[in-house]
Amino acid sequence: MKLPVSDWRDQLLMLSVDTMLMLRDLKDFIDFSEENIRWQQKRELYRAEQECDAKLIDDPSLRPDYRESKREEVQRRFDSLLQRVRYGSLIALVTTVERVAMTLQGIVESFDRSIPPRPPRKNKAVHVLEVFNQIGEHGFAQQILDLETLTQVRNCIVHAAGLVDEFDNGALLRLRLTEFNGIKISAHDFWGQDTIEIEDGYLQRVHEDMQAWLLKLW
Repeated sequence: MKLPVSDWRDQLLMLSVDTMLMLRDLKDFIDFSEENIRWQQKRELYRAEQECDAKLIDDPSLRPDYRESKREEVQRRFDSLLQRVRYGSLIALVTTVERVAMTLQGIVESFDRSIPPRPPRKNKAVHVLEVFNQIGEHGFAQQILDLETLTQVRNCIVHAAGLVDEFDNGALLRLRLTEFNGIKISAHDFWGQDTIEIEDGYLQRVHEDMQAWLLKLW
């Protein structure tokens, strides 16, 4: 049944509010989590320094790089924790955008409109947002292309723990990330494997940018 105009406009307004709140909450999550990890890191570095001072007094024969090795150990641990939090935040962001896109499609179809068929292997949410961008001539093609890359990064994290060579589309993902600002492939994994690394501040910028363009598509 075709919905009255006021009904689908109300639904789109509700979707806008819901989307804005979800994106805001996700940004608060990443901000709070990273701030907490950095505070804990400072505490652990201070504790390690105190421990080094005590051990060097008790045993002056300890190798000269003992203190530096303890610092590096703390740094490596908390760098890993930051990546785990960023992985989780990116997964939540992409999943949220997918939910928004599918809800948007449902609203459109409820008043007898349809979305053109999705090309093979194209992410459903990316396809829906591309259609709305083209219809409205909004000019957000680059943002949606970046979102498509983020869906592949999300898939690598979920299905291969962020290990690029273990991901089915690892070669394509490498190509996508060659000139991608904010996410890179590095060997920071414990075993030296090529791993997704999300850079400091990138997700915060994505959240702000997402709020600036996503809600303008409908």
